[in-house]
Amino acid sequence: MKKKITVAIKALPEACREQIQKVADSHGYQVRFFDRNSDAYEDVKDAEICYAVGADIMREGKELKWFHSASAGVDSYLQPGVIQNEDMKLTCASGAYGLTISEHVVMVTLMLLRRNAEYREVVAQRKWGVQLPIRAIYGSTVTFLGTGDIGTETARKFRAFVKDWTDGREHL
Repeated sequence: MKKKITVAIKALPEACREQIQKVADSHGYQVRFFDRNSDAYEDVKDAEICYAVGADIMREGKELKWFHSASAGVDSYLQPGVIQNEDMKLTCASGAYGLTISEHVVMVTLMLLRRNAEYREVVAQRKWGVQLPIRAIYGSTVTFLGTGDIGTETARKFRAFVKDWTDGREHL
């Protein structure tokens, strides 16, 4: 019987699937791809490796030697009864999302403070004289809950907006 890898990631790009397949083939593994965890429950029962999100599928993998979560947080995976093989390695995507999500947070914050959606409507209606009050990040108080990769990267981005270049002090 060939060694098995179960992958249950719906939005996995084709290029990633091809790369996983190529590496698996080079190491003598058979890979099966699924869009939903529930579709992969039977397959993961005798798999050695699983790449997915969710403690539900990990609970089904009695023979798993390695479970990689595509999400950063894995607290739910550490609850009693979830890990079926005490020798299994558990890894996650911590550190993979800080850059892109922090940039998204900055973009959305600016769009909200500058009332982008309302201004787009004003422009679409050609109401050039309309003045909508806007806010700036500078001078604002910004609080981050969590100092993981996403929170840390977002704080770094916001710091660039609140530096008072006239007196050299940061106002974050």
